[in-house]
Amino acid sequence: MQRSFSLIGSALIALFPVLSAAQPATTPADAAPDTAAAETEAAPEFLEPLSIAEQELPQGTEEVHSGRGDRNSLSITVYQRGPATLLEEREIGLADGANSLIVTDIPKTIDPASIAVSSDHAVELSASAFTAGDLNEESLLAAHLGESVAIVPPDSTRAREGRLLAFDGRHLILSFGDNIETVPRTPQTRVIFDAAPRHLTGKPALELRLTARRGGVEPVQLSYRSRGLQWRAGYRLHLDPLGDGSLAAYGELTNNTGIDLPAAEITFVAAAIDKPGRAKVLQTWNGDEATEKGDLLGHPTYRTEEGFDLWAGRTHRIHLFDNERLDVAERFRTIGNAAERPDGARGQPVTRHIEWTTAEPLPAGAVYVHRGSPHRPTTALYGAGQIPATPAGGEVALKIGQAFHLTGVRTLVERRSAGDGEEGGATEAAWAIELRNGGDESARVEVIERIPGEWEIVESSHEHYAVDAGHAGWHINLPPGETVTLDYQVRWEES
Repeated sequence: MQRSFSLIGSALIALFPVLSAAQPATTPADAAPDTAAAETEAAPEFLEPLSIAEQELPQGTEEVHSGRGDRNSLSITVYQRGPATLLEEREIGLADGANSLIVTDIPKTIDPASIAVSSDHAVELSASAFTAGDLNEESLLAAHLGESVAIVPPDSTRAREGRLLAFDGRHLILSFGDNIETVPRTPQTRVIFDAAPRHLTGKPALELRLTARRGGVEPVQLSYRSRGLQWRAGYRLHLDPLGDGSLAAYGELTNNTGIDLPAAEITFVAAAIDKPGRAKVLQTWNGDEATEKGDLLGHPTYRTEEGFDLWAGRTHRIHLFDNERLDVAERFRTIGNAAERPDGARGQPVTRHIEWTTAEPLPAGAVYVHRGSPHRPTTALYGAGQIPATPAGGEVALKIGQAFHLTGVRTLVERRSAGDGEEGGATEAAWAIELRNGGDESARVEVIERIPGEWEIVESSHEHYAVDAGHAGWHINLPPGETVTLDYQVRWEES
């Protein structure tokens, strides 16, 4: 019976062989002698390292393999910046006692520290090892140190069989009979191996050393964290001619794990894991009758009721919920700076904005706005914007683009110092802002002017109001086909 540390060491050697091409494998000075290596053909001590033997399981340990065909179910809990937590259930037959369970068809992005296993087998996990795939030229050379390989040098077409003694990034050192030769290691140098060692694999693999108290075929639950899965919210807002809106929300999930994840039940969590043990809520929402909503350690969730095929390398868009009969108001706004000094008249764009009060919390995400008949949901794109994280009862205000039929021109009429001329004294400026409505419907434009320091409106052709400490505002009604000019004079004193 091997000692307990041998089990762990065997698992690590099996899945993580020495890959360094810079130096040959060596044996620690305090390690026990390798009797198998001592019986091999002798070679100069400074050239021949001890070979890495093929994996040998402890006596009485059964080796069991599990692939995607054993999987009964897959559940994924995904956060907005990752990582995701995956829970698999596989139907696996284990022997009574010690088992070496080799699990394949798993993501290459697993966090090995997160692996947990449970089963009606009443299993006890004693060790685990993971590789994202280690079958390559370096690992093959390392595994064949001291063994016979065939070499086809760059300047030859004939294979020569010799014993591999050492290698680095530039040369292979081999013994051919009584001679020791160096062969240049170039892209044209071919090395032919008889077979790949059992412990090397070209795809991700997880080895679990388990002790099962009850043998037989039972479901095994395997959970782990993985990078490569994260999601973001996306929206489609449809506006009808009466101003009512209908909002559809989606979860956009990208699979960069390196493998397909078929029939996965997905739980979207409205939080981002910034650091181990620390979660930050970014946004929240509720589902409709076709969804299941819940709570995960204080973070709202959205869970699909059916499985989705998450194909590797693809972004998948999954419907989350709908908010209908929204009372959406459309606004037009133009923003200027009273303190600027333009050289002559300059254009001032008028932008479109929409606003509504949300009854449900909304996660932050991009929104595309369509407008037209409610019976034609594929009407033309009206604009696009970004919904900020908004709690229930909050106001959503979106800038969705420029108003084509509304234009503005601003002209600095006069600017002068109004104080004693000292630095930091008062300044007065007179502005003319010309607004034109080229459409066939009336429009109301909100004009907002940024003003520095302490300010007052000295004169104005239209009634103004204070937006906040640094902005003044006006509401200008524009009949169709007409032009209206806002004239105002402002005085401010910068601190």
